[in-house]
Amino acid sequence: MLWLAVYLPLLPLEVFCGRSDRPTVVIDERSRVLLRNDAAITAGIAANASLATAHSIVPGLLHHRRSPEQELERLRLLGDMLYGLSARVSLVPPADPDTPGSGVVLEIGGSLKLYDGAEALCRRAERLCRELGHEVSLRSAKTPLAALALARSGVSRLRKVPLADAALEPGRLTPERIERFANMGIHTLGQLMALPRRGLVRRFGDDLVDFLDRLTGDAPDPRRCIQPAERFRVDLHLLEPLNSQEALAFPMQRLLGDLHHWLVARQLGTELLRWQLTGSGGERMILPVRFARPQQSRQAFLDISRLQLAETELPEDVISLTLEARRLAPWSAASRGLFGKLPGLQTVDDASDLAELVDQLRARLGRDACHGLAVQDQHTPERAWARSTPLPRGTAVAHAAGGAPSGGDSRPSRRPLWLFDPPRPLDPRRIVLLEGPERIHTGWWQHDGAGDAGPGQARDYYVARHQSGAQCWVFADPWNRWFLHGYFA
Repeated sequence: MLWLAVYLPLLPLEVFCGRSDRPTVVIDERSRVLLRNDAAITAGIAANASLATAHSIVPGLLHHRRSPEQELERLRLLGDMLYGLSARVSLVPPADPDTPGSGVVLEIGGSLKLYDGAEALCRRAERLCRELGHEVSLRSAKTPLAALALARSGVSRLRKVPLADAALEPGRLTPERIERFANMGIHTLGQLMALPRRGLVRRFGDDLVDFLDRLTGDAPDPRRCIQPAERFRVDLHLLEPLNSQEALAFPMQRLLGDLHHWLVARQLGTELLRWQLTGSGGERMILPVRFARPQQSRQAFLDISRLQLAETELPEDVISLTLEARRLAPWSAASRGLFGKLPGLQTVDDASDLAELVDQLRARLGRDACHGLAVQDQHTPERAWARSTPLPRGTAVAHAAGGAPSGGDSRPSRRPLWLFDPPRPLDPRRIVLLEGPERIHTGWWQHDGAGDAGPGQARDYYVARHQSGAQCWVFADPWNRWFLHGYFA
């Protein structure tokens, strides 16, 4: 077996600010500085300094009290995303409140062939974590505890790991025990593992020896593996209130990046996003964002969300964002043609472009402003079609992109797309007949929209050219009255 440890040394800070340029710190239960971002370090704030001292150095300092709940929630989300690399993923929360880092371990022995070796798999995991805004250290070893110790210390050999970096579980290498070992001249795991096991049991108890045996692989170390979440929901508490669409773009992009990686790991797409914006007064605004087809693209999510947000009145001061993904669907990646786009050839790219256009029109003009057309089993022209959902799931790609259905007649239709309802009276002297007639008889049970002649009317249809130059579709009724029914594109 081979285990990969993904260690996150700055997670308590990253759950609040990501990579903020403002001086920001996380404090512990004693109001001491536990972690600092680069801006705070540059400003001269020292680790373990009191909060009062830190504010005296940087009056505009942002500080947050450590939130183990948010850290665990973020760790679970990261575990869900790493599930795409291994089916055995286990979370490792901090060993104690004074330990800043936490991590994830995953068994990668069964995935090496799929990802072309351990080195390529590690690079993929590291790139994923960094794209999500996390500083990360990765190491692999034969046991999960050894991989964690190596990742936390940054060294390449287990025997060189300092004891402080090997304090991975509560009650094992406690600060008191590490101090006692230091008084004995023992500072690394190599020195500790060289001591007789019987003497360690007698002086420090069975729990320490059990820890060392699991660390080296002499004893089994069963791990509770995660089951990926069935739904995506993530919250983000903002550093300061925001009240403009431009200011909200960055935190929205961060959440949508999380969603993108979650969907890719699960091989899913989503047709519906649900944003919740919470104002400083507690008011909440719900913003649903719908897509014509399942989406995975972070940029598509952001573009349509911003278009729809521009048409919405925001809360006065937004202090938190929540993003949910609903109506999930299995994702099938689009295969591209060998020769790209050729003239007259419909491709999957065309359908994707059409879906993006539909999404943009709906976001700008409203959900009911854009619809598709479906064929009805009726011969009367005005009843031969009906409104439908644009690009419904299961629509053939060529058909959705504007081509003819597979196996159908590819000749141009002689039915216009634009029909008047009801047909308009027409002076026959303004048209020149080109084709026809074609007799269409309306049903006796149907109301005739052309006039007051009653049901069961016979119509003689012609393709004609109007005096304006447009090609149109006209008909004459039995009383020789002429009507304009539609225009050809």
